[in-house]
Amino acid sequence: MLSTLREKVSPQHAALLVVDVQNDFCAEGGAMHREGRDLTLVKRMIPRLERLIEAARAANVPCVWIRNVYNTGPNHYLSEVWLEQAKRRRKGAYVQYPVCEPGEWNGDFYQVKPHPDEVIVTKHRYGAFESSDLDLVLRSRGIASVMPLPRSGRSSVMRAMRPVTS
Repeated sequence: MLSTLREKVSPQHAALLVVDVQNDFCAEGGAMHREGRDLTLVKRMIPRLERLIEAARAANVPCVWIRNVYNTGPNHYLSEVWLEQAKRRRKGAYVQYPVCEPGEWNGDFYQVKPHPDEVIVTKHRYGAFESSDLDLVLRSRGIASVMPLPRSGRSSVMRAMRPVTS
């Protein structure tokens, strides 16, 4: 068991999780911007995020990138219930226009990018552990301590990491 902060942040036990830093959530023209959400916090966060990622890389702390894939052509990941709620609540997102499509600008990482040797985990729901291989990726690398980074605020990290804390 890791008991001291020094042990918990040691590069051999820790990983930096970069969660949901994608164009649809962070960029002007992305889904959150189209819904009228304020992106001020994202813009202020990016320079600090860039410095933190570079510091983690310099310290040999693995960076694990977590991205959403919601809409696909045949829409394998969004249930009728999800889409019905989105229709009522999301000002067209997910229904009138896709969100976080694989291989498209809206699903690409925003301003920060993974290096070729860094792991990218794809998720299809809010939780990063739900229906993804994140747990396998972390365990296979001996990671016992994670430092999750949100795109803005803490709510996305809290939803993504809920299984770790429960």
